[in-house]
Amino acid sequence: MESGQIIDLVFQALRMAAFLAGPTLLALLVVGLVLGILQAATSINESTVAFVPKLVVFGLVVLLAGPVTLALFVDYIKELLGRIPGRPHRPCTLGGGIGPRYFASRHIN
Repeated sequence: MESGQIIDLVFQALRMAAFLAGPTLLALLVVGLVLGILQAATSINESTVAFVPKLVVFGLVVLLAGPVTLALFVDYIKELLGRIPGRPHRPCTLGGGIGPRYFASRHIN
C-alpha cells in the first residue's frame, strides 16, 4: 500500500467515527449545557438532576439515529473489506448463514 492510500483510509475512519458519534455527542453537549446553566441559576447541585435527562436524550438519539448510523457503518465496513486484495467475494449473511431457509429445512411437525 502506498502512503496516500493509508492516509485516505485513516481519514475515512476518522470521518466515519465523527459521523457515528456526532449526533449523540452533540445532543448530550446541548443538554449538559442547558442543565448546567439551570443548575447554576437555581443553585441545585444534585448529580441525578443532570444524569436522568442526559440518559433520556441518549436513548432518544440512539433510537432515532441508530438505524441510519448502523447503515452507514455497514456500508463503510463492506467497502473497507472489499478493498482487501485477494479476498474472495462472498455475500454477507448475518447470523452465520442462519436464515429463513435454514429454519424451513428444520421444520418440526
